[in-house]
Amino acid sequence: ARRIRNRGYQYKSEEEFEDLLGFLRDFARFQPGVHKLMAKTILRESANGNGFELRCPREYEAQIADYVRSFAPLLDLAALSCPTKVIGADPTLPYAYLPTFDLHHVLTVDYDFLPEATHFLQLENPVGCVTLMREFLADKGLEPFVQAG
Repeated sequence: ARRIRNRGYQYKSEEEFEDLLGFLRDFARFQPGVHKLMAKTILRESANGNGFELRCPREYEAQIADYVRSFAPLLDLAALSCPTKVIGADPTLPYAYLPTFDLHHVLTVDYDFLPEATHFLQLENPVGCVTLMREFLADKGLEPFVQAG
């Protein structure tokens, strides 16, 4: 939360933000084109017309970071009424999160992770995410929801 509150939030252009993402270690594993997509998605023109700013004020995002661990213990994966698959980050990497703090709950869902992927796994390995999801749907007899390609 402290890092979020202290980071920049205004940029001269989308390209400046895109270039910044290319230098940051947390975003190094992204697929080609994702930095540009992020710049177009999470920035908006500044109200004063001088460049771009984050759409979500950093104070709001920091509040989420402050409180997410307070609400996580309330999650009861065993209470879910439908088959559930959790695809997570590589637990051997720093800052990876398991789907629960109570590890016996991991057994109540179909949990898997993508090696070498961080919590940005959908942006780093979208094909791996979709493959695991499709396999899960097929295993549950939900083939109509699994499309080829």
